[in-house]
Amino acid sequence: MNLKNDKERIAFLEDFRNTENGWRLWKDMKSIGRRWWRLDLTRGFTKLALIVEEEIQTIHYPAEREEWVTKCWFVRNQFSELGPFADSRGSRTQALTALKDWQKIRKEVAE
Repeated sequence: MNLKNDKERIAFLEDFRNTENGWRLWKDMKSIGRRWWRLDLTRGFTKLALIVEEEIQTIHYPAEREEWVTKCWFVRNQFSELGPFADSRGSRTQALTALKDWQKIRKEVAE
């Protein structure tokens, strides 16, 4: 993954349904209208998982339709893996920061 700036990183994060980028449908609970997409990144001992929770919602305007919408983001690293999943709740901005940090560490390890 060679993302050079925040614009590219944000586009990558927003494209979380694209399995060609390494994202995968992790959990799909149709019975409650929720699903989670996950990206696992590992470099040496540095582990990072970015998770996006979506829920199905009925959109009423301009025409009624059901649509998957992003509910929240989760950022799990080797330190947060030990705690409850809910403690990893974050935002896309936090995911962006974690991705930048992971890329920086990855670059330092490679040098």
